[in-house]
Amino acid sequence: MNTGELLAELRENVLRDVTDSVNVDPESQLWDDSSLVRYLNDAQVRFAVATLCFRDETTPAITRIAMVAGVDAYTLDPRVIALYGARLDRTHLSRTTYAAMYSNRGDLSTGGPITDYSQQGQPRQFYTDRETGKIGVYPAPDATTGGQQLILRVARRPVLNLTPSNLDMVPELPEEFHLDLVEWAAYRALRNHDVDGENMAKANSHKKRFEDTVLELQRKAKRTLAQDIQFDLRANWGN
Repeated sequence: MNTGELLAELRENVLRDVTDSVNVDPESQLWDDSSLVRYLNDAQVRFAVATLCFRDETTPAITRIAMVAGVDAYTLDPRVIALYGARLDRTHLSRTTYAAMYSNRGDLSTGGPITDYSQQGQPRQFYTDRETGKIGVYPAPDATTGGQQLILRVARRPVLNLTPSNLDMVPELPEEFHLDLVEWAAYRALRNHDVDGENMAKANSHKKRFEDTVLELQRKAKRTLAQDIQFDLRANWGN
């Protein structure tokens, strides 16, 4: 469904914000298109954050970072929710923590500490810092590695927001969940503290439908991760 179809479903079939008049006057509507589209965007972001369903390794603006010689920390795109892996070309970096990187920089097999924090070379490890939204690598890239692309595998928020000016735009979420976006948008609309629009009982029923879908997807994701990977042409797996 595109944005126009989602708006029609939300306004006409769910919120019943319609009139029998031949000429629809926007001033007579309880909710304008901008507000309803904003609620649909909020629904898609919440869906993405709760289910980590947008996996990406190909969108350059989000999953590519140009290494700079001597620089060991880089800012992640704010749309990144979780980082699953990082690689340079076909070399995958191992995950570590900030504390481990700065206390065990020496013999990486024994964890022997060293005092030189300015080592450079081809990065072998990475860590993420939730507070600063950065990814760090060790060792820092040298002149040879500088300029190479660090390739990330992430879970992210939607790349683009829906807009009322482009009603043909389709949400990034798979179509089977488009009507679930309408449920959350209806909750947002009906919880307005307005004598004409507020209906908390109905709002909460829409919220529950949305949250039930999210919970079911989370359960399915856990079951998938718990299953043994089958190395077979007929097996549907990937992570």
